Amino acid sequence: MKGLYIPYLTEAVMIGTVLLAIVAVGQLVMKVLEYKLAKNQQEHQQRMDKENLEIAKRKQEVEERNQTLQERKLEEELKEKREKKKKKKRK
Repeated sequence: MKGLYIPYLTEAVMIGTVLLAIVAVGQLVMKVLEYKLAKNQQEHQQRMDKENLEIAKRKQEVEERNQTLQERKLEEELKEKREKKKKKKRK
């Protein structure tokens, strides 16, 4: 008497093994994609941080220029006022 024979057992085991392999490959692909996504997000964040620093630097430069221009304008106005006072005193 032969051992217990289940029809198509070998085929079922092979199909199960193939399905497990497919699932394992799928999980591996997902891990790779997650890694690439995390890396891209990190690179994007670094680029954004760099751009934000450059923007802040430019903004500060513009504010400094505006401050200088305002100071010059005030100095010119003071000079004009002084000159007007001198002219009035001379008359």
